[in-house]
Amino acid sequence: HNLDQPLIAGTGAINLRNLGLGATMVLLDGHRQTNSAVATTEGETFVDLNTLLPLVMIERIEILRDGASATYGSDAVAGVINIIPRQDVEGLSLQARYQATGDNKQDDQRISLLYGTTLAAGSAHFTSALSYLDRDRLATVARDFTAGSVISSFGQPGTYLGAGGFIRDQACGRSGGIVGSSEFCQFDASRFFDLVPEEQRLQWYNQLEANFGTATSLSATLAWNQADVWVTASPSFPFATALPEVPAHNPGNLTGEPLLFYGRVRGAEYGASRSQSEYEHSFAALDLTSDYSDFTLGLRLSFSRSAVDYGRADTVYDRLQAALDGRGGSGGDAYWNPLHGSSNDPSLVAGLFSDWGMRGDTELYTADQLATTDWFRRGSWRYAFALGGHFRREKLQHSFGAEYNAKQLLALGGGPDFAARRDITAAFGELHLAPTDALEIQLAGRYENYDRELDSLSPKLAMRWQLAPRMALRASYSRAFRAPSLFQSGASQSSPRAVSDDLVP
Repeated sequence: HNLDQPLIAGTGAINLRNLGLGATMVLLDGHRQTNSAVATTEGETFVDLNTLLPLVMIERIEILRDGASATYGSDAVAGVINIIPRQDVEGLSLQARYQATGDNKQDDQRISLLYGTTLAAGSAHFTSALSYLDRDRLATVARDFTAGSVISSFGQPGTYLGAGGFIRDQACGRSGGIVGSSEFCQFDASRFFDLVPEEQRLQWYNQLEANFGTATSLSATLAWNQADVWVTASPSFPFATALPEVPAHNPGNLTGEPLLFYGRVRGAEYGASRSQSEYEHSFAALDLTSDYSDFTLGLRLSFSRSAVDYGRADTVYDRLQAALDGRGGSGGDAYWNPLHGSSNDPSLVAGLFSDWGMRGDTELYTADQLATTDWFRRGSWRYAFALGGHFRREKLQHSFGAEYNAKQLLALGGGPDFAARRDITAAFGELHLAPTDALEIQLAGRYENYDRELDSLSPKLAMRWQLAPRMALRASYSRAFRAPSLFQSGASQSSPRAVSDDLVP
């Protein structure tokens, strides 16, 4: 797997074959899971592995390292991850784990409860797991390899542009300001971030299994996850979407002409900014299986929901411009002096910022019906097949604060609230043939329809030939497609991302 993508703090994802986070299907005991309510800084959506179930509840993880769209759909272009929970627990167990780094200590403290019991004279079994994680932060300053890794040309002290060219703040060289080879006063922001964010996470997982006679079984699952993650960043974001103007009458303007300000409001003396992100994930599933003489019939229903309250503070353009013009503060008559070290009213500075107020929500409803057989023989050949139908409904909704809606934020940009939904139906079949004990052939195909606007047929042909006890030959052909995510097709927002500053040598 590959985790190079810039994931949101507190989340985790798998990327098989490096085809993208959204190209690997993630299942929990065979059930699809809704995507996280936040996208990566590259705009990719993914299933957040951290939210699914307590680690103590995991029995094993199955990985299908092959394109599986012919069986599972467009989400399985790169393969499938299926997390299997424990089902054989009897009694109560308590686990406590503590781990810490040896240098500039960062520690994790995890406590887990696992309980299982047999009910109804052996015809039912209940399993429950509860886990709590308390994780300390590891700051970038704790490791030498992060020093100087985030250098910006927009800092505080800042840089001004007038008719005569660029002018560095006279305080450049202090408080994080760097006098480099460019005309800008550069800013070392690398010290303000975390390698490991502070996190507190509570997870609960429950599963009840019941048998009705010898042919019918029922499984019900209920899971919940809640996490608080604290993210540190530079004291304030740089001006990326617009450049404020410092008028000639501003007390910080030393040239007597209007100047454009390349920088940010807060410098290193303010310390790192700190914001909280709240994640919640819930999952419920119901499986009904009936065994007949020649085949097994199954019905699977599930619901999953992911919600996030994602805080980030950014500079508001109109408020900053008003303060530069002398129209700031509660009385509308105060100046903000942009020169580093100026005496500015703390309440005036605080009023220049607003939280972007992102609230996200995704939901997934699924229904699957599946008929399968074990291997059976006709003459010298052996056969096995599966047939199924699938329906799912996906929902996505994001809302933001008023300043973001008005496109007033100088780094995070802006955009409207948005919502999207779609229904997907599918039919699929899979046939396994074994002419001999050494040769096995697989034929599979899946038809998917997205809101009657997009459809596709994904076929697959595979063969496995056991040449010797320790030697096998395998070949396969498949065709797949990747449908756009709801975020890609329905979102209307900017996504901040890391960029390389060509002005920094």
